[in-house]
Amino acid sequence: MEKRIRARQKAYFKRLYRKIAFVFMLLFCLLAFCFLVVKIISHFSSHKKIAQKASVELIIPVFDHRVYCKEIAASVTFDRKKEVYQHCLNLESEAYFAIREMWDTLSEGAKKKCIAMVRPGDGNYFLLRDCFFNEKDSEKGKARNRF
Repeated sequence: MEKRIRARQKAYFKRLYRKIAFVFMLLFCLLAFCFLVVKIISHFSSHKKIAQKASVELIIPVFDHRVYCKEIAASVTFDRKKEVYQHCLNLESEAYFAIREMWDTLSEGAKKKCIAMVRPGDGNYFLLRDCFFNEKDSEKGKARNRF
């Protein structure tokens, strides 16, 4: 008699566990479906372009010229690292001060274009200054053959 009771109990618990697992799977699928719906709705509603009413004044970007010069100096032989590092810092400083002097005379379009061109990596002032020189010369109609 007890064997039959245990067998029934075992079968009952087996069915109960299956039902519980089924309910949890349904809840998981429902949760995943809701998450997916929310992501789809947010994807289509969040990409609206908001028109900017007031123009933001562009400022001179800040580059970490020490890190840039360390990377440049790392590419040369050990005995010339210090010399190359110092030369790089001098060039970057000169370029920064040249940018400061010409900043107010540049057009907003030239500023945006050059900042976007130099910014993607770790930018440097030397390239930014040369880009500004190229933009100034192209506005005057001159062509520069260097960057």
